[in-house]
Amino acid sequence: FLDDPQVREVMVNHATELWVDKNAGPEFVGTIDPEKVDAFLERVLTPLVRRLDLVNPVVDARLADGSRLCAVIPPVAARGTCLAVRKFAITPIPLGAFLDRSGVQLLQEIVHRRCNVLVSGPTSSGKTTLLNAITELVPDGERIVTIEDTSELQPRTSHVVGLESRP
Repeated sequence: FLDDPQVREVMVNHATELWVDKNAGPEFVGTIDPEKVDAFLERVLTPLVRRLDLVNPVVDARLADGSRLCAVIPPVAARGTCLAVRKFAITPIPLGAFLDRSGVQLLQEIVHRRCNVLVSGPTSSGKTTLLNAITELVPDGERIVTIEDTSELQPRTSHVVGLESRP
């Protein structure tokens, strides 16, 4: 599923339920052996020097391909290990896919005036994708500094400083 370009997110609930999202919402696709889930987590987290254990039962990590991994183990995950791997679009989605012409013009003015903008919403609602589209409005050479828990933004400009917070 991780190699399928149609798949946006792969999720495991309760250590055995396998779910996949192909832009139409999560779909149950079967079960998986909990030992395979544990082996997968160990294989992807070890090179990242991230731990997932009783002391650190929650982990967020950026994988080598830019995908984001979030995993939780018992006792925090009461019914068994849960994880989600969110993949990101290779080609950027234009701002016009989110807004009509007047909305795009408003955001152009906001960026031009260098205003602060707060983007909020639930998980998988498109916040990161929208912010990536907004960064297309920033003039090349203008410095962009991002501070994220797990790096997800991909500004396509020449002057970017991407920072990740630490626990």
